[in-house]
Amino acid sequence: MRRARTDADEVYLEFKAPVILNGIGDLILRPDLADRALVINTTAFPEGGRRDTASVNKAFSALAPRLTEALLDLLAFARRKFLSEEFGEWSPGPLPRMAEFAMLGIAIEDLFGGPGSFMNAYDKNRQTAADELAELDPILLTILELWDENKNCWSGTMQELQAEIARRLKASGSRLPVPTGLAQISSHVKRIKPILIAKKINVAFHRAKTKDRRRTLHLF
Repeated sequence: MRRARTDADEVYLEFKAPVILNGIGDLILRPDLADRALVINTTAFPEGGRRDTASVNKAFSALAPRLTEALLDLLAFARRKFLSEEFGEWSPGPLPRMAEFAMLGIAIEDLFGGPGSFMNAYDKNRQTAADELAELDPILLTILELWDENKNCWSGTMQELQAEIARRLKASGSRLPVPTGLAQISSHVKRIKPILIAKKINVAFHRAKTKDRRRTLHLF
């Protein structure tokens, strides 16, 4: 955008804003996005509980001043904590993705559940999202099964991993698509790496010294 009443000066604005996705089915199918999301499963409306848009807007308008006041009180509480000497010397330990969001949650957790309550709830939510995603991800599901079957370790080429995926999907009668490209499988393993690390599974890639230079995946 351009600065008001000028022909050349440009002004750059940068925002960080949450995005709300609403739907009945599974909306998030990528592990990197799932690890940045808060998943909230709501209950179905009871018969007779639905309301029209006008009544919902009217009720929200009546509550808006109190909601705004509560949010500003939370931000003021967090700011006091951030600026306090005690909080400045305190270390929350390793932070997850959305680190600033986590820091804000930790700053106000005393108002809701006490020390450690925010990260306990946040980690549980992320774990639930990862578990649900695993049921829809044939590559992730295969890796988790190989990990368990081989006593917490496994090594193999992308071709061997592809064959394992196809064999297990066929045996289970699953209709999930079988990945066909080795590069696609390799890229997907890199995307789900944060989920694997969260499950205490380390991932490493190596190139074979043979002429074909096949890529080997190591789980340890």
